[in-house]
Amino acid sequence: MNRSPFLTLFLGIGLLATGFLVGYGFQSRASQSARLQNQPTPTPASTPSPPLVKGLHSSPDGALLAWTGVWDRSARAGVWVFDVNRKRARLSPSPVGWQDYVSQWRADGRALLVEREKIPRAAADAKPGLYQALVDRATLASGEVKNVIPPLPSGEKLVSGTFAPDGALLLKTRREPKNLFLAQNGQVMLLDSAAQSYGQNRAVKQNGHTIIYAVRDVISSGAVALFRVENSRAVQLTPDLQDVAWSYVSPSAKYLVVAREDSENGNYVWTLYEIGTQKARELKSQAVTSDAISVYWSPDDKQILGAAGEKLWSISIPSLQVKQVGTRADWNADDATWIGTQNAVAIVAGGALWRVNVASGQAEKLWEFPAQFWD
Repeated sequence: MNRSPFLTLFLGIGLLATGFLVGYGFQSRASQSARLQNQPTPTPASTPSPPLVKGLHSSPDGALLAWTGVWDRSARAGVWVFDVNRKRARLSPSPVGWQDYVSQWRADGRALLVEREKIPRAAADAKPGLYQALVDRATLASGEVKNVIPPLPSGEKLVSGTFAPDGALLLKTRREPKNLFLAQNGQVMLLDSAAQSYGQNRAVKQNGHTIIYAVRDVISSGAVALFRVENSRAVQLTPDLQDVAWSYVSPSAKYLVVAREDSENGNYVWTLYEIGTQKARELKSQAVTSDAISVYWSPDDKQILGAAGEKLWSISIPSLQVKQVGTRADWNADDATWIGTQNAVAIVAGGALWRVNVASGQAEKLWEFPAQFWD
């Protein structure tokens, strides 16, 4: 049977109106039911956010891990110490409104170097600075927390610090310009100065002397270069380096890696140098995926872990051969570290701590933040 165009239009409008009323009625009934139960109108549940982790470091023997966790919408922070074998973690909260950033383990694995910084929230009475926190390896408890910064010269302000050999401290001060000091036995000695900035630096023991290898600006050219600093005397080891995205010195100060952006494909070009006492020799340049965002040297200088992107990568030294670690492609890790001298790394991602075998890619979840620390 044929219907007139007017009848078809009338039926269509009627069906549309009916559908609207049915939908509105469902919403109204849901709202009415919620009101009767003194409950708000239902809304989709949000996914809790895990604490932010940074400053993840392994003790030299690989038995303990330590990191800084930040939670409660960045209002609270604390230092966590984790026993790798017993799979136990213990929290030492920072003062309210402050965070203690884990910078390094002491060589004996019984103390942490932490940098205390203020969080932009209501804060307890505390002072910023560089602190040493003793760690009880049996209970994982942090003991005495002691400020380890001796009096600095007038006008100097601490930026960061690391342990140097023999218990000394290597200190970076001021914003622009920056200075390097060596602090030992309550005294500070000026080692070097940069007009604008310092990159990474390493303090090592060579022939009985403390030597600093530092990447900093070249005052005469505005470029950067690697310098060897001994007894407050700096020797430039590389040519002036232009367009540097980042640079890292290996733990033993044997190698330097410099990365530059490749504008054509979005990756990076890494250049590897072998460091000598008078000159750093260029060994090789190689394109490396931009997904290897953060760089972590293995203790033996033979590998670099590239993390913080979606995947994990192993870059061999000195070949710069790149290999994906495992098959997982959604890591987006907060932080990572090599576990002692093992061929394994610790990864914190999505509120969980993982151990990943670099050779096989096998991943094992070691621990996860308790629910009360998720926002």
